[in-house]
Amino acid sequence: MRRWLAERERDGLMFYELSKRSGVPATTLSGWVRKVRAEPSCDSRVRFVELRAATPVDRPKRVEIVTRTACRLLFDLSVDPDQVTRLVAALDRC
Repeated sequence: MRRWLAERERDGLMFYELSKRSGVPATTLSGWVRKVRAEPSCDSRVRFVELRAATPVDRPKRVEIVTRTACRLLFDLSVDPDQVTRLVAALDRC
């Protein structure tokens, strides 16, 4: 939708003209213009900053799975994922 609205701005189109091009009703297009204008504008001074942990983060050595039948399983990360998948599937059938 924003692409169509940008085209309208760039080409100076009326809503009915853009409606013909896009196939989107003119009332929908004008509604989107109001929504976009109501959104807070982005502050151009805001930048993304990479954050790094001050100390190394330990990765979990185990994973817990709760099945649909509320069975809780705790696995070491070294377990074969295919075996875990088959076990969980079997338990869900019970």
